[in-house]
Amino acid sequence: MPRQGVKAAGRAAAVWLALTSGAAGAAPQPPDATRAELARWLAVHVRADAAGPRRWQYTFSAPVSTPLERLSLKLVEAGFAILKLEPLSAGGAELRVTRLELHTPATLQRRNRELADLAAAHGARYDGIDVAPQ
Repeated sequence: MPRQGVKAAGRAAAVWLALTSGAAGAAPQPPDATRAELARWLAVHVRADAAGPRRWQYTFSAPVSTPLERLSLKLVEAGFAILKLEPLSAGGAELRVTRLELHTPATLQRRNRELADLAAAHGARYDGIDVAPQ
């Protein structure tokens, strides 16, 4: 299996474990999840009675902070707020942004693709999403 396939398979296994365990505080949803995985993740992490928009958090990383700084400018222009942009102790840097949005599994999957493409265009990696507790 190619290296990328192994990485994706590992992430899929981690997601499946988090989704099926139903444990609070499970890991953020990775960007390459299927629509069915996103639907299960939403069911676990977003209360059914929360019909309105939620505060979504999106995380990015890069080997150095420069690509994330450029990416953060584009994201702020698009209405996202920066939660943090900082170096990681293990090396590299992380950017976390947030925005109030209403999602279905389909719109969340579309948002994931958009952010992954935008991150790649800036030399960064889109790591996934999380939703703030209600």
